[in-house]
Amino acid sequence: MSWNKTNMAAGAAWGILAHHDLAQINQELTPFASAGTYSLAMLRYYNPHASDLHQDIKAVNLADKFTAYLFHFYRPGFENLPAGEDRVSRLKALETKLAELFKAPEGKTLNDLAELLDEHLVFADELETA
Repeated sequence: MSWNKTNMAAGAAWGILAHHDLAQINQELTPFASAGTYSLAMLRYYNPHASDLHQDIKAVNLADKFTAYLFHFYRPGFENLPAGEDRVSRLKALETKLAELFKAPEGKTLNDLAELLDEHLVFADELETA
């Protein structure tokens, strides 16, 4: 597996869902936490701008920080959300969406998960250029 941006983001999402704060979502994901941690480190290295954005996030807990970090790379393709919705609601919605994707029977490897993410989410920089 190559560590391209898509796979690293998928790994970061594994880290989100495997984090102890979210273990109740799917306990089988816990062994993949190290892959998530590694991919987050890679994302910080390859995209310092997003890392700077991550530093500014005021999240309630580490799981929310991970989700917010991933949120800088992916935006839901269905992002036309009500104007009054706050950041916490958006993060929780993304956590829920990720949990749904990761419970899909075909989503068992980082490559599978990267493909699932790409089907349902788009990279933030692709939105900016559109």
